[in-house]
Amino acid sequence: MISAAYTNYKINDENKIQKLQGKPLIITSQGRTMFMNYYIHEKTKYLLNNVLKNKPLQLESILNELEQSIKNNSNNLSIDFLKKCFNYNSIILWNGSSDKRILLRLGINCTMFNLTAYDEYNNKIFYLKFVNYSNNELIFKHKIGYVNKNGRLLSLLETHNLICRNNHNDICVHEPVSDVKLTKCIYDFVLSVDNSIFNKTLYNI
Repeated sequence: MISAAYTNYKINDENKIQKLQGKPLIITSQGRTMFMNYYIHEKTKYLLNNVLKNKPLQLESILNELEQSIKNNSNNLSIDFLKKCFNYNSIILWNGSSDKRILLRLGINCTMFNLTAYDEYNNKIFYLKFVNYSNNELIFKHKIGYVNKNGRLLSLLETHNLICRNNHNDICVHEPVSDVKLTKCIYDFVLSVDNSIFNKTLYNI
């Protein structure tokens, strides 16, 4: 875990998005944790360069977050600190399978909801979907448009640009605060289509 960001849905001020950044935290499948040392840091950079070599924007952003984190001496990525931050009844994630695994390994076991945009019928027409991760219940599905691209998933930015024309300030692809801004905007769109969903996701997000 290199960095993260979160906000309470009740807070409309984008400046209230909280970024968490400290020495990178390594979380094993058994839930054990350790902070990244210099050797693992260099090995991680090498792996990232190989895995993301065809995704330069994503690579640049993640390497930048990694470099900032390794130089950070705060304890903002300790387990106790993270548990205090994510002390909510429910959390909304974007394509959050990895986030879900991380949160569960940290012992954060609240209700999690997932937003995604998927080419349901393999015809390049994408649907925005909102799913309860605890039981895989499909709460919301809405056609958002045709996109001529390889793959059946839209990125966060691609999805946002299909449904929102607002000019958000200082959006940087794959940066945690920007990701929260875009995810919150997409969730607002879901509520604009079906406001009853807010009651299904509880009040404390």
